[in-house]
Amino acid sequence: MRLSERKLKILSAAVELYILTGEPVGSKAICDTLDTAVSSATVRNELAELSEMGLLMQPHTSAGRVPSPAGYRLYIDSLSGKDALTQTEKSRISLSIKKFDDPSETLEQAVGSLAELTQCACVSTTPFDRAAFVKKVELVQLEPRTVMLALLSSTGICKTVMCRTVFPLSEEAREVFSNFLDQKICGAKLSKLSRADIQTMALELGAHSLILSPLLAGLSQVAQRAAETGVIMNGQTKLLGDSRLALDDIRLLMDFLGSAQPIAAMLSQMANLSERPTGINLRVLLGKESGYSELGASSVVAAKYEMGGSVQGHLGVIGPVRMNYAKIIPCVEYFAAELSKILYEDLQGGNAWEQQN
Repeated sequence: MRLSERKLKILSAAVELYILTGEPVGSKAICDTLDTAVSSATVRNELAELSEMGLLMQPHTSAGRVPSPAGYRLYIDSLSGKDALTQTEKSRISLSIKKFDDPSETLEQAVGSLAELTQCACVSTTPFDRAAFVKKVELVQLEPRTVMLALLSSTGICKTVMCRTVFPLSEEAREVFSNFLDQKICGAKLSKLSRADIQTMALELGAHSLILSPLLAGLSQVAQRAAETGVIMNGQTKLLGDSRLALDDIRLLMDFLGSAQPIAAMLSQMANLSERPTGINLRVLLGKESGYSELGASSVVAAKYEMGGSVQGHLGVIGPVRMNYAKIIPCVEYFAAELSKILYEDLQGGNAWEQQN
C-alpha cells in the first residue's frame, strides 16, 4: 500500500504519539508534531481516510485514532533506511559487547546488554550451522579413572564432558583413543556423530572398545550438545511492571518465555519470512503475526547474526506492541552487526582453549 508523503507523515505521527501516550490521538496533537504547516481540518480529513483504509481505528465516535495492526505494519516498514542511532549510541553499543573465548558467553553478555538498553526481554539462539564439524577434541586425564573430553566445533563452540572408566586407562588405551579422535572424529560433521554413528566407527578399536566405551558415550554426548541450538534469555522481569501490557498479557508472555523450544522455533520461522523493507537481516512480528496466542499483545524484533560469512543465529527483542520501533529496530540491527564482527574475529583468531592446546 502506497501513501502520499503527507498521509505517511500523519500516520507516523499518530503511531508515535500513541506509542508514547497510550491514548487515542487527535488532530491537534498531530498538528503540533508535524514539521510542515497543516490545518487541523486537513489532518482530520487525512485521519478519516487513513481509517477508511484500515490503517487507523477510532475506539469511540468522539475519540481520537489508534493504529491498527496494518497501520503499525506500514509504519514499521516505512522506517527502512532511517538510521535513528547517533554515533554516540553506536559507540555505546560497541563498547557494551564484550568478547569471551566461548561464543555462547559472548552472546550471554550481549543479550544482557541489549536487555538493559531496550528495557525489554531479549533472546538469542546459540550458533548453529548444519555444516558445522569437529575442529578438535582434547583428552585430559584427571585421575586414573576420570577423563575430561573437550570438543571444539568449527563454529567456535567448546563443550566438555567428564567420563569415568571401569578400569584405569593405560597409556596404550589413551594413545589408541587419541588416534581414533584424530582419524575419525576431527573433521566429521556434528550432525553425523550420533551414538550409533560413533559405535559403528568404534568397531575399529577392537579389543580396546570395551574399556573405552565410557569415552565413546561421552564423545556422543558432547557432540550432541555442541550441535544443539540453545536459547539465551535476559530481561524477562523488565516486562512484569510494564504499563503498556495488561496483567493477562504479561502472564501469557511470561508463560511463553518460560520455554526455550517455542522461542527457537519462532526465531527460525522469522528467518524464513519473505523479504520486507524493514531490513535485509531484520524481521518484525506484530502480535498475532507470530502465530503464538501468548504474543497477541507483543512484538518481536529480531536480526540475524553471522560468523565467518554464514548466518549462525538470531538476536531479538520481545516487548509490548507499543514499543519504540524507531529506536529499537536500528538498535537490534546494529547490535547484531557488531556481534557478527566480534564472533568473526573469534573464528579467525581461534579461541584461548585451542591456542593453549
